[in-house]
Amino acid sequence: MAECSSIDDRRHPGAARADEVRAGVVSFEAVNRGPWNVHAFGLVNLIRTAFHAVTLTVSDATNPAARALTLQGKRLDIVRKLPGRVSVSLAVADVGPLDLLFVVAHDMADLDRLYVSQDDWFSSAATKVLILVEAWPLDAEQHPLCFSRVLPLFDHVYTCLESGQAALATAAQMPVSVLAQSVDVLNTPASLSGRTDILSFGRRAEAQHELFLRWVAERGGWYRFDTLPLADGFDIWLHRRSMADSMAFSALTVCNYARFDNTARIGPARVVGTRFWEVVASGSVPIGDAPNEPMWRREFAKLPAHIQLAVECDPDDLTLVDHAVEIGKDPRVRAEIRAFALEHCDFAHRARQILEDVRIPVPPLITDRLASLDTQRDRLLTTVAAG
Repeated sequence: MAECSSIDDRRHPGAARADEVRAGVVSFEAVNRGPWNVHAFGLVNLIRTAFHAVTLTVSDATNPAARALTLQGKRLDIVRKLPGRVSVSLAVADVGPLDLLFVVAHDMADLDRLYVSQDDWFSSAATKVLILVEAWPLDAEQHPLCFSRVLPLFDHVYTCLESGQAALATAAQMPVSVLAQSVDVLNTPASLSGRTDILSFGRRAEAQHELFLRWVAERGGWYRFDTLPLADGFDIWLHRRSMADSMAFSALTVCNYARFDNTARIGPARVVGTRFWEVVASGSVPIGDAPNEPMWRREFAKLPAHIQLAVECDPDDLTLVDHAVEIGKDPRVRAEIRAFALEHCDFAHRARQILEDVRIPVPPLITDRLASLDTQRDRLLTTVAAG
C-alpha cells in the first residue's frame, strides 16, 4: 500500500497562512460530461482559485485495449502499466511537492481512473482529500476492490451519500466521513415571484406526472416538463444554468429522493439527491417524495417549506396541488428558502468544513465568499420584512 500522510506528520507541516499552502486539484472535467457534474467541478474550481492551485487534468485512455478494460473495471493492475492508459497532466512530478491535493470523484468509474493513473497524481508529501459523490452500499458490497485500492491512498475521505458510508468504510478498512452536497448558491438565479406553477426535470414518477396533468386540465395552470433524454455533446454548464433560471421562476419544482426509479441499485435507501440543493438555491419550493436518511433531517430540518407528495400518489388529489402552488408563490416563503440556501448550501460552506477538518487555513477568497453569502441573506430577509 502506498504511504499516506497526515496533516501532523507530512513532510510539509501545516502552513500558518493559506497563501503558503501549495495546493493541487485533480479535475475530471475532460472526461465526465453528465450535467450533474457541474457542482463537483464548481467545488474543485473554488478550491483551485482560492489556493491558486495547479490543475491535474484526467484524460481517458488512448489505447483501445486500455480504454475498454478501464471502462469495464477489469484487470486494472495490468492496465495501469500499459502505454496509452488513463493519464493525468500536469503530473505531480511536473509541479513539485504539494501540501494539499483535492479530488472530487463522481463514482466508481472515477476511482478506477485514479487507480490506473496513480503514478501521475499521487504525492506522498501532500494531505490528500477525496470526496466521493455517488457510492451506494451495493456498489461497495459488489465491487469492494474498487474502493479498497483507492480510498486508503487518501488521508481524508468523504461520501455525499450517507447511506453508503458504512459499506465504504468496511470495503476500504478506513474511516469515511459524510459531507453534504453543495451548489453555487451565491450565483444561482433566484426570484421571489413564482410566475409559473410546476416544473419537472429528469426522472419522472408517473403518478405525480398524471396528477399535475390533471391539475392543469382542471385548473388551467402551467406545468413544464422535459420530454427528451440528454444528448451527447451539449454544454453542461449552459444546461444547468437554463434549468436554474427556470427553477427561479417556478412556484414548485419536483424533487424526489435520489434514483427513486432504480430500486435494483439503491435498495431500501431513500437519500438526498443533488436536485434538493439546486431547488432551494433558487428559492423554489420542492415538491415530491422526501428522503428518510439522517442527512435529510440534519441538513433540511429547518427548510421553510417542502411539499410531501409520494411517488405513488393519488393522481386525483388536485386540492393538494392547489395548496402547494399557493405556498410556492408566497414571496415570504421563497425568500426564506433562498435565505436558508445562502446560509447552508453553498460551495464555500463545504470548503470551510473540509479545510477545518484537515487543519489548513481557510483562504481569504472563501472567507470573503462566506461574508457575501451572509450579506445577501441579511439583505434579502430585511427586504421581505419591510414588506
